[in-house]
Order: sequence, then C-alpha cells, then structure tokens
Amino acid sequence: MKSGNPRNQVRRAKNKGITLSELIILEQEEQLKREQGYKWCNSCKEWSKDFGKAYSYCKQCYRDRSNSKYDLEKQRTHLLKKKYGITPEKYDEMLSEQDYKCYICHKHEDKLDRSLAVDHCHKTGKVRGLLCGNCNRFLGQINDDIDTAERLLQYLQIHNI
Repeated sequence: MKSGNPRNQVRRAKNKGITLSELIILEQEEQLKREQGYKWCNSCKEWSKDFGKAYSYCKQCYRDRSNSKYDLEKQRTHLLKKKYGITPEKYDEMLSEQDYKCYICHKHEDKLDRSLAVDHCHKTGKVRGLLCGNCNRFLGQINDDIDTAERLLQYLQIHNI
C-alpha cells in the first residue's frame, strides 16, 4: 500500500475521483494483488499473473501489440533481399517462369501448405530456383552432391519394380 503524506493520499483520491476511504481500500486491494504475484497491465487495464519479465503488458496484450506492428510484406522483402539478394518482384518472376510449381517435383504451390522456398548454392550464394520444402530439404540432406544424386537415380532404376 502506498503510504506517506496524507495530503498525497487526498490528492490521489481526488485525481481518481473517489473518496479517501475508497482510495485506502483500493490501495489495500492492489497491495494484496501484488503480494499474490499479480501485475497491472497498462494495455487491457486488468490484473494478470501472465507477464513477461520486463513488460508493462500482460503476455496476450504484448502479443497483440507486436502482431499489429508486424508487416508481413516488409518482412518478406527484407528476408529475400538480405538472405538471397533478390527482390519480391524477382521471386514472383521466378514463380511465374516455373508455372507456380516446384522446380524438381512439379507440385503446384496451391497444393503446398507453404510458399516455395528459394533454393541457393551454399558455396556461391547463387539462387537456383524455387522448391517445395521436401525437395529443398532433400538437396540439403545429400549436400547438393551430384554423385549422390546419380547413385540415387541408379538405385531407383535398378530397384523400380
């Protein structure tokens, strides 16, 4: 409970538009909430135990505020440029050239749960094409090794029943 000068209590009560006795009860309730581990959320104006360590907002309000500031198109542009050195327009051009399908398995992007991934050479950084997640992971699993890919093809040809 806030203590101190009685004039300060009178001033706080007046600012809140309540009587001094109501202020004392309110401050006692607030102190009890704090002792029970609750914090006041400055966004939803409710007591909550669901707080991050350094936030003045409960976790739900913090998520809501973060999501409202999240610009998906801006993030996409930044990622494409930073990670692959291409613009969203270049990505869209590649997508159109590939007829909106994975370069390897030809699965249409409408049949996928995610957009096509930008495949690139990890040694040179050069963008090679757009792949579905499975094909992109497969290339990563064989370390982009042509000999392994050829042996895989040979294996399938021999054992294809």
